[in-house]
Amino acid sequence: MQNSLIEQHLGQLTVGGAQWTHNLSVYPLLVDEESLPGYLTLDQALNDKQARITEVSEGGLVPELAFENLTDQPILLLDGEELVGAKQNRVLNVTLLALGGSKLVIPVSCVEMGRWSHTSDEFSSGGRALYSRARAGKMAQVSESLRRSGSRQSDQGAIWDDIASKMNERGESSSTQAMADIYEGAEGKLSDYEQAFRPIPKQVGAVFAINGQIAGMELFDAPAALAAYLPKLVKSYALDAIDAIDAQHDVSLLVEAESIRQFLKQLGAATQERYPASGAGEDVRMEGEVITGGALEHGGKLVHLAAYRTSPKNRANIGEHVSPMARSSYRRRLH
Repeated sequence: MQNSLIEQHLGQLTVGGAQWTHNLSVYPLLVDEESLPGYLTLDQALNDKQARITEVSEGGLVPELAFENLTDQPILLLDGEELVGAKQNRVLNVTLLALGGSKLVIPVSCVEMGRWSHTSDEFSSGGRALYSRARAGKMAQVSESLRRSGSRQSDQGAIWDDIASKMNERGESSSTQAMADIYEGAEGKLSDYEQAFRPIPKQVGAVFAINGQIAGMELFDAPAALAAYLPKLVKSYALDAIDAIDAQHDVSLLVEAESIRQFLKQLGAATQERYPASGAGEDVRMEGEVITGGALEHGGKLVHLAAYRTSPKNRANIGEHVSPMARSSYRRRLH
C-alpha cells in the first residue's frame, strides 16, 4: 500500500541537535532542500492591512468569525493562533489556507469568557497561540466534532474550564477570564524561554519536550514559515513548562533521537480521516493510541501539521466537561 503524503514527508525529515533551557527542550526537524512558502502568514496580513477579521454579524456568534483576504495571495491561518478584539478574544480551531480574494467563515473558540462587548470593529493578532495543553485537547475535540457532525467546533466549556484551572494553578485572576492575562502575567519568564530558541538552516519543524517527555510537534512546508511561527509555538509550550518546573531540578532532561524518530513513526502510522478544508485543500485528522493531530494538505503538498502526545483518559468528548456556568453562557451567545 502506498504511504500517505504525511508518512512520506515525516520519513524524509532529519532530527537536528537539541536546544534547551530550563525544562523545555526543542528538537529541530530538517529537510535536505529548502523551499519558499507560497502564502502570507496571518500576522503579516493583519499587520499590513491585507486581511480583515470581524464578527459574523452585529450580534456575533462565539464559534464563528468572518475572514476576508484583501490580497491576491494565499494567507495561512494557524490552528491555535489568538485573535484579539471585537466582542471577545478567540483562537483558531484549525489551520486553513485562504486563497487570494476569498471570504470565509472561520471556526474559532473563545478564550475570554467574561466579555461579550465590542472593543474594536476588527480583530488583530494577539501574537500568541493557545497554550499546548489546551491546544491538544481542542485538537481532539475538533476531530471528534468532525466525525460526529462534520463541523469544526471545540468543547467551548472545556476550554473555558481549562483557562480557569490554569489561572487557579498560577494564583492569578482576570476580570474577563482572558487567556491573554495568563500570558501577560508570565511575560518575564516566557521571554527567557523565547530567547533561548532560534531556527536553524533548513529547519521546517520542531518536536517539543517538557521535563524530558515529548509533548508535541509542529511541521511546515518551508523554513521561512517555521521561523515566522516559532516564537508563538515556543511560548505555547513554555507556558505549560513553567508550571511543570521542579524547583530542585531546573534543567531539561534530553530526549534520545531514537525516541523522537519513534514518535514521528507513530504519527505517520496514525489513523487518518480526511475532510474538505475550511479554506483550500484537505483537512487531515490523525488519531493514534497516544497521538492526536491535524494537518492541511494543498496542491500535493503538506502545508502544516501539528500533533500532540496524549493519553486516552485526557481525551475530552464534546460537551462532557462543560461547567454549568460556561454551558449557560455559551448557549446564550451561540444563538
